[in-house]
Amino acid sequence: MKRSFIQTTVIAAAISLTSVHSQALDLFGWLKSDKNSIESMLEYIPASTPLFFGSISTKEMVVLGDDMLEGMDLRTMGKELSSMVTDLDDGPTAEFLAAIIDDYYATASEGGMAVMDRYGLDPEGASVVYLNGIFPVMRVAVEDESTFIDYLTSAAQVSNFELSEKSIKDQTLTTIRIENNDDQLLSIGFLVADGILTISAFTHADNDDAIALRFGLAKPAQALSEDTWESLEEHYDYDEYFRGYLSFVQTAEAFFNEDSLAKAQLEALSGKSIPMEPSWNQCKPDVMSLVAGVPRVVFGAHEVEAEDGVLSAKLNYTTEIKHSKTLEQLTMLEGFLPSYVVNNENLVAGFALGIDINKLTPVLTELWTMFTTAEFECSALVEMQQNLQSTSPAILAMFTGMAQGLQGSSIGIFDVVADDTLPMGGSVDAIVTVSTEKPELLISLLTSYVPMFQGFEIPTDGTPVSLEEIGIPMPVYVALKGNHIVVYSGEKSADVATSIESEALEKNGLASFSLSYPGVADLMMSAAIPYSQYQETMGSGEECTELYTAALMMGQIPLHLSATEGFTEQGFSSSWSINMDMTNMQSAYGAVEGEYTVSYLDYDCSWVSAGGEVINNDGTGRYFDYDETNSCESTQLTYSWVRQFNAIKQTGEVYQYRDTCESEWVEEDPFDFNCTILTVDQGGFYCLDNQEGEQTLYRYNRQ
Repeated sequence: MKRSFIQTTVIAAAISLTSVHSQALDLFGWLKSDKNSIESMLEYIPASTPLFFGSISTKEMVVLGDDMLEGMDLRTMGKELSSMVTDLDDGPTAEFLAAIIDDYYATASEGGMAVMDRYGLDPEGASVVYLNGIFPVMRVAVEDESTFIDYLTSAAQVSNFELSEKSIKDQTLTTIRIENNDDQLLSIGFLVADGILTISAFTHADNDDAIALRFGLAKPAQALSEDTWESLEEHYDYDEYFRGYLSFVQTAEAFFNEDSLAKAQLEALSGKSIPMEPSWNQCKPDVMSLVAGVPRVVFGAHEVEAEDGVLSAKLNYTTEIKHSKTLEQLTMLEGFLPSYVVNNENLVAGFALGIDINKLTPVLTELWTMFTTAEFECSALVEMQQNLQSTSPAILAMFTGMAQGLQGSSIGIFDVVADDTLPMGGSVDAIVTVSTEKPELLISLLTSYVPMFQGFEIPTDGTPVSLEEIGIPMPVYVALKGNHIVVYSGEKSADVATSIESEALEKNGLASFSLSYPGVADLMMSAAIPYSQYQETMGSGEECTELYTAALMMGQIPLHLSATEGFTEQGFSSSWSINMDMTNMQSAYGAVEGEYTVSYLDYDCSWVSAGGEVINNDGTGRYFDYDETNSCESTQLTYSWVRQFNAIKQTGEVYQYRDTCESEWVEEDPFDFNCTILTVDQGGFYCLDNQEGEQTLYRYNRQ
C-alpha cells in the first residue's frame, strides 16, 4: 500500500501532543530526578549523535501559554480542523486523527496544566531530542506511565483505527504503521518506561536490539558523556533551561564512513544500496581536517523568565572555531557598534554593521593565502584552490583605501509622522550613522565627489546643518559628532545624535539589530497615508491595503527582539534578547458575533462607510446600507455563515434594494461574501476580502 497523507499526519498530531506544551510553550531545560535526570538520560544517547538538546518544562512556563491562547475559541478551531481532516478521507485513519485533534484543542482550551494532566506529562520533567542514525528520538518525562498510551488506545478504539503492539525486552511498544510500498514499512513507536515517554521511528529492517537501543531500553556502546553536557555551561554559561549542539564532525563521520549507522538505515529505508564514490575516500581526510576547525554549533539559553504574563529570554548560538589562526584573523574584522541599536526602548527597528575597513583586505588576503597554499589530496578542493588563485582579494584595497578608518555604520527608525504640509505627506524620525577614525577625510570625499553634496560644508564643531537646501523634501540634518557622522530627522534621532558623540571607537562586535513588532506595526499604520499620497503622485495608489494588512498581522505579535554578533574566544557568537508580553497578544480567532458598523479602506487610506451588519451566533446574519441621506435602509442582504479557522464564509439568501425611501424593494439574486479575519478585539475586527484578485480591507466596529 502507498503511504497516505492522513497516515502521515496522524504521526505529526500524536507527536505534537507531547511536544507543544512540554517544549514549545515551556522553554527548555532539566529537572534532576531519579528516573529522568540528565545523568540518567545521557546514558542512552549515542555519542555519535550529530544533534542533541535537552530541556525542562516548568509549571510557570506551562501556564504562560494560557495568556497567549486566551480569547481563542480553541474548541471550535479543533472541530473545524477535524472536520477538514474527515472531509479529505472518511476512513478510520482520518477518524483517529480527528479524535486526537478534537481532544487536544478541547483540553488546551482549559489551559496548559490541563494538557499535562490529560496526557500524563510531567510539567517539571526532563526531555531530550537526539538522533539515532537518521531517526530522531524524543524522550519526555511523564507523571503517569499509563495515561498517554491509554489515551492513544481509547482514541483508536472509538475511531476503529488499528494500533499495533510489539514486545521489546519485556516492554510494550505501541506502533502506528506507515506503508511506503509493498516491500518497505516504516512505523512510529511510542514506549513508556521508567517515567519516560520515548517516541521514534523504525523500519522492518530493524531488529529487536536496534529498536531497544532507539527506544531507551538498551545503552549504546559509547554514550554521550556528562562532560559534554556540563561543558556547555562551563564554556558558554548556558543555564539548565536549554542546551544543545549540532555537530558537523559527527555529520561528516556519518557521511564518509561506509559502515555508518545512518548509511545502513538509509539503505534499509530506501531498499537500495548506496555505493561509496571512490573520491569520497580520497576526500575524507581533507574534509575531516577542515570540519575539525569548525566542529559544531552550540546553542542555549540564559536568564529565561516568565512573570505576570511576560516571557523574556536571552539565547545564544556559537559556531565554534578551533583553528586559532583563522579565529584570530576573523576577530580583527570587528568594528564599532553604537549602543542605541540594542539599548533604546523607543527604537522601532535598527541595524548596525561593525567592520574595521582597514583590516578587511589584509584579513581576507591572509585567509585566502591560508586556503590556497594548504596541501590537499581531494581533487574537488584542489580545483577550488586553483579557481581561487586567480581572484586575489588584494584588489579590494583599491576600494577600501577611499574609506580609511571606517569602523562601522548604522541605521535606526523611531517613527513616521504624517504632515500634509510636506511634499511627501510626512516625515521620518530616523538616523544614519557612520563611525570612522578619520571623519574629516570622509567628509572631504563626500563633499568633493558626490554631486548633490559638492560645495556643501559640514562644520567640524558638531553644529547640525539642514539638508533642505540640497533638495531633501523634509527637515533632515547632518552633523559631525566626535568620530561619528550622523544624518538624522526627528526628536528621538536628535537625542541619539547628541549622545553618540561620547561613544569611543571601541571594537565591540560585527553586527547588531533590534526589532519591535508592535512598533513596526504602528510605524506602518502611520506611514500608510503619506506613502499612499506619494504613490498617487507617482501614478499608483494601491499599496495602502497591503500596508495596513501587513501592519495588522505584525501587530498581533507583542515581540521585541535584539541581537549582537561578533567573535569570542570560542568562535562566532550570536546573542539574542527576546521579550514577549503575552497579555497583549492579539488574535484572529476571537468571537465575531455581534452588531457592527462596517467601513472599507479606500485607495487614499481613508475609511469609507459601507453600512452595518448583524452577525448572529445561530449561523445567520444580515447586512444593510443606507441611502445617501442616511434616512433609511436602501440595501438589505440576509445570509447564512460559517467560520473556518480565521475565515468567514457567507452564503447570500435574500438580497433586495431600493432607490429612495419611498420606492418599492427590488429583489435580485443574492451574492456570497468571503473574507479572512486578521485581528479580533473588544472593539471589533478587521477582515480582508481577496476576491477576483483585488484586496479590500473591511473594518467592523462593534456597537
